[in-house]
Amino acid sequence: MPARDVKHLADNFPEALFGMLLAVGVPISAVEREVTAASDIVIAATNNRSVLGTLNDYSRMLQWTMPKRPNTDLMDVSLWLADTPVRPIDGFPDKVTRRLLGDGRPSLRLLQGGRPG
Repeated sequence: MPARDVKHLADNFPEALFGMLLAVGVPISAVEREVTAASDIVIAATNNRSVLGTLNDYSRMLQWTMPKRPNTDLMDVSLWLADTPVRPIDGFPDKVTRRLLGDGRPSLRLLQGGRPG
């Protein structure tokens, strides 16, 4: 899903989400549920400093890495970023995603306002 194709981002997102969730090891039933839930997409700016900081970190990593790997496809890059620790979630995005979606239900700890971990 090319980032520069912002005009079609909402249309392309469900398919990209499907592929990424499967690639990080989420069970197909949870993938299908999440893709269905993501069918109504709203794209908006954020003021969340944690989100902005993480996006800036990812951007910097890609600026240094991509010139050395010009033929890398977007899924490989996405999986590399998913295996990069992120401070706001105190862990790795791929592992947190599997933990949250692995059985198709959020954990009781998250429902009670706890942090993934």
